[in-house]
Amino acid sequence: MVAVGLLAGCSAGRLRWGLPVSFVMAMVVGAMIGAGGVDVPFIEIGIALSLVAFGTALVWKQTFRAPVLVGLTAGFALFHGHAHGAEMGADLSAASYGIGFVMSTALLHAFGVLISTRMVQSGQQLSLVRWGGSAIAAVGAVSLGFLLVIPS
Repeated sequence: MVAVGLLAGCSAGRLRWGLPVSFVMAMVVGAMIGAGGVDVPFIEIGIALSLVAFGTALVWKQTFRAPVLVGLTAGFALFHGHAHGAEMGADLSAASYGIGFVMSTALLHAFGVLISTRMVQSGQQLSLVRWGGSAIAAVGAVSLGFLLVIPS
């Protein structure tokens, strides 16, 4: 979630808020699919791949166009949302649960945008964002390795 905020903070114009908004909207759709009991294969792998993709996008930001970033963001948000929806217990209020994970996600996005924006203002953005992107991609790669080696 922070990676999406960092990407958005590095972006200009509509993309600054378009990435987080597209993520949250697609995540809600994914949550409804998951809560509805629709089984989607490879959810955990999709989430791990999202870390690799978002981390890589932070490292190589200048090579990705806006439609690619929005597509990646919305596509991977479906996996994240499905996981939230599928994990919702029957004894929870769907509205309260949904508001909680949407607000948490939005706050993490805002945190990423704030950090990235502050780095731009201080002139440190490129190196710190690339370092952060490398760390995020590495965590995703390790997670993906565990998922592929030790299937559930």
